[in-house]
Amino acid sequence: MRTARPKKPSVDELLPLRLVGDFCSWQVEVPGLELQPCGSLVGGKVLEYALQLQLEESSLEFQVISSLLGFKVRLYPKGDGLVKAEENMGASEANAAVGGCHDGHGRNFLIQLSQAGDRVCLLVRLALGSKGVQGAPIAAQVTYAKPGARTVIACVAIGDGKLTVIHGSGSDPHRQVAWSSDPQSQRLPQLLPLRLVGQPCNWRLEQAGLLFSCIESSSLAEGSGWQGHCLCLRLLTRQVDFQIVSGKLGFGWRLFPESTVAGRIKECSKSPDNCTQAVVGGKDDGGGLNFMITGRPLNVITIYVWLNVQEDKVTAARIGYAVPSRNDKEEEAVPRVAVGARCLAAKQESRTSIIHRWPYDPTMGCRGSLDQKFLVSCFLFDFPESFSEGFFEKKTLALPHYHTLTLPSPHYNHHTTITTLQSPLPSPHSNHHTPHYHHITSSIKFSLIS
Repeated sequence: MRTARPKKPSVDELLPLRLVGDFCSWQVEVPGLELQPCGSLVGGKVLEYALQLQLEESSLEFQVISSLLGFKVRLYPKGDGLVKAEENMGASEANAAVGGCHDGHGRNFLIQLSQAGDRVCLLVRLALGSKGVQGAPIAAQVTYAKPGARTVIACVAIGDGKLTVIHGSGSDPHRQVAWSSDPQSQRLPQLLPLRLVGQPCNWRLEQAGLLFSCIESSSLAEGSGWQGHCLCLRLLTRQVDFQIVSGKLGFGWRLFPESTVAGRIKECSKSPDNCTQAVVGGKDDGGGLNFMITGRPLNVITIYVWLNVQEDKVTAARIGYAVPSRNDKEEEAVPRVAVGARCLAAKQESRTSIIHRWPYDPTMGCRGSLDQKFLVSCFLFDFPESFSEGFFEKKTLALPHYHTLTLPSPHYNHHTTITTLQSPLPSPHSNHHTPHYHHITSSIKFSLIS
């Protein structure tokens, strides 16, 4: 059976368009880079959009994406990417391909000018099909014209690690910095929500369950400037290392400790008092400097990040953790994710997925530290039928209809690692009812019970 092709977004759904590139760290939320509509051509069959640019360097590499859908809709060059001036571009020359998230990587448009500081008017044209704006564009063109060729209200200056919106003309136009690569200059709305990253998620920014929630705290003095953000999680190992980054800017804005010694975060009283000081940095800062939190596996904790905000900019940051109480709000007391040193389990409805590989030898026992031993005992069997759904509560892993595995934990004063099996599955290589031991290579699904 053929699978239906995904529906392409219509022109109405993908507008407005915007510019992205290294100059804005490929971020979708940077202000000042949206193209403005400039009417239509060819009897309304082609729509035109414009953005006036002042290039502080003589060249600019970029792509064009949807402001609403992000990289799900992007324009990238069909050929070498060099953008021709309008007078050298054929009216029907479609030099831009329309793709999605997995298209156009490393294929950028390039505007090359004779000298730095010149202005140009970037033009993007979308050809409409029979459905008009209710259908997907059938072709696209990217070109540029002389400054003033279209009626555009503002100009965006790109260069020196920042974007500056220029209003008006003459000898003294109004200039406003809209974005900068300097993390200290980022405005709070461009940063939030905060995100936890580290070895548990292999430093991936798209991992679910790791976004912080904004909170209100009655313990904060009015006018102090402190704002709170929290993430409730369950520990899977004794120690977890991580950093905090912006959910929008990624590693372009991050929090990390002053040193490896200062990385151990303290238990706090749900306020910035007595918390660990954090350093605000960018993508080139904080390498190898991670926060560290320790606790018993299965314990639930809430990490708090406190930002001191003055004039919409973060001037200081602190981080701590607390053990939630019954009176706390849901976002501060209910774990949304379980985090270990090198593994992570994010809730997906009532089921949770975790992928890991641990070696197990029935004659030698579990290899590794006590923390690893405890984690391995949660899923040290991979039965022949590949049945891997179970429920994890306290110290017991129950696999329905198959067996119950009692987990001895080294953290609860147990002195043995003997496991008790009930109704084990037979090995496919034997007629005897004996459990089948081997290396773990598959994923285990389970639910974390609060």
